[in-house]
Amino acid sequence: MLHLGAKAPHPREMILDDIYLLRLKLLLHMTTDYFEGRDFSDLRRQIVLETARHIQIESIELGCLDKTAETDLTGPSSVFIDDCFYKSANDLAALMEMIAKGQLLDNRANGTLQEKFEAIRHIQNTVNFSEQLPVFTD
Repeated sequence: MLHLGAKAPHPREMILDDIYLLRLKLLLHMTTDYFEGRDFSDLRRQIVLETARHIQIESIELGCLDKTAETDLTGPSSVFIDDCFYKSANDLAALMEMIAKGQLLDNRANGTLQEKFEAIRHIQNTVNFSEQLPVFTD
């Protein structure tokens, strides 16, 4: 395979987490476009729908969101951050899927969308993903 551009400092094969984070990054960009009032074309709607569905499925698988037990707040903080991250990503994807389907969000749902967006950005800035997943860096 022909590779153009700079080589990564620590090259490795892509894993499922890399693909998940790239899809989430795309969904975050689309969410930013929604906040800025940009209209979604049919192609953008389709992209948001597909990306949101993948994010929802992978959030459940990677974040083990189908657990029946409540999150233990006394456990390791990284486990709590993971749960918050995947739950926020799942909720954000569900709301963006509604928007892509043409459903208008009320003020409460828009506030929830903003809250989930900011939570993901906060976790992204708090946790150093660049050491674990170099593909996620901007």
